[in-house]
Amino acid sequence: MKLSRKEFLHNASYVSASALLAFAGCNKTTEVIDIPSDKKIITDSALKNLSKANWDTIRSLFTFSTRPPLNAANLCPTFDHVNMYLWQFTNQINEDVSFINRLDFIKKHVEKSKEKVCKMLGIENKKELAFVRNTSEANSIIVQGFNLKRGDEIVVWEQNHPTNYRSWQYKFQNVPFTIKTVKLDMTQTNKEYYIKSFLQQLSPKTKIVTFSHISNISGLRLPAEEICNAIKDYNKNIFIHIDGAQSLGSVVIDMGKLQCDSFSASTHKWLCGPHGAGILFIREQWIQKIQPALLGYNFYFDYPEEKIPEDASRFECLGQRNDAVFGSIGAAVDIHLHIGIKRIEERIHYLTQYTRNAITKAGLSLISPNNNTFNHGIIVIDMGSTIKSYGAFLALHNAGVSTAIIHNNKIHCTPDGRIEEVDAPTYLRICPHIYNSTNDIDNAVSIIVDTYTSKVSSIKEFIKFFSKNGI
Repeated sequence: MKLSRKEFLHNASYVSASALLAFAGCNKTTEVIDIPSDKKIITDSALKNLSKANWDTIRSLFTFSTRPPLNAANLCPTFDHVNMYLWQFTNQINEDVSFINRLDFIKKHVEKSKEKVCKMLGIENKKELAFVRNTSEANSIIVQGFNLKRGDEIVVWEQNHPTNYRSWQYKFQNVPFTIKTVKLDMTQTNKEYYIKSFLQQLSPKTKIVTFSHISNISGLRLPAEEICNAIKDYNKNIFIHIDGAQSLGSVVIDMGKLQCDSFSASTHKWLCGPHGAGILFIREQWIQKIQPALLGYNFYFDYPEEKIPEDASRFECLGQRNDAVFGSIGAAVDIHLHIGIKRIEERIHYLTQYTRNAITKAGLSLISPNNNTFNHGIIVIDMGSTIKSYGAFLALHNAGVSTAIIHNNKIHCTPDGRIEEVDAPTYLRICPHIYNSTNDIDNAVSIIVDTYTSKVSSIKEFIKFFSKNGI
């Protein structure tokens, strides 16, 4: 049985930006930023005004067929502005599929998107940035790109995404290097504890340290800058990879300060960009030491016949792809830059704490870290039982709200996710973003509490779901 996934990418040909209404939000500014309804793409002047826009205005940059989702850590709706660029670019390529037109498109729009991503992340050299198809692909490039040998050691965090955790174990089956795992006590409240936990795993044999900036299964936000600094102080030759799937678009990132050697992320999560695109940043001195996982045509329809490129474009030799998707990344970055990345981070943090307070006030327990410094964007709720966790998940789904289930350190976004260990707890995960209001959260918490306190609510939600989906 499969649950129909929410259709976030609307038919952009029918989407137009509507007049934006101002309501009181947590932000003090209540200025109305009017985007004329006859405009399909936000004008430059309207983009500039987003820095003054309230959060109801920002919410109006999206179109929802149901209630706004609370699942940003998995998939976000795309800005209407980005959808319109994607539709426009797709038509532009469809009307002329010649190599000449497509090469011109790459030079004008894909390269421009790269420049904007570099600006957003503080990357000075564009040749250190590759466009790939998602974080998983970027992580795989790192995992498969190193020639490790017996005796080499790598250090991973136990809350890494499977593509940055299990994938190392698969590689180990062919090359018996040593994998050391960092396990953290999320009740700790000072940075030194987290830094020392990584340093304790290092040795002269350590080649790679890799961790998620923000955990997708707990919301724990690691002090990444300080961890990287400490590792480099120990041994500057240790390669550090950060999975930034939960941080791109949700927190300020500056590669000039963050001493990681590579960074991966997707555009379909917190960036609210096009689906099917990701980024991989690798510092120049490491690029030629990492072998690409795939070799096909690059963005310029050129196969590396004699020599693999010496810059990050060696990781873009993926063959034919949807160029319109990569060209529209810049439109998402534009919105983030004009709203203000720090302002977005603060809004997500506010919504995170608002949600946590509402959940705990209702008498439910949280799995996410209690300290505000170390939690961001992701709230994990202990419903007390697997049945109630799934009941709340389905109750929210039946009400049009997308969330997720966590079981055995894995994310389940459909009710047919396999429960592999009966004794392992099952939790509910909700992740608010800038398109969510406090009313969205209040409504969701009300549904969650009803499921938690009622003896029959979960059963009713299962029956409703099964009946609705013909199961």
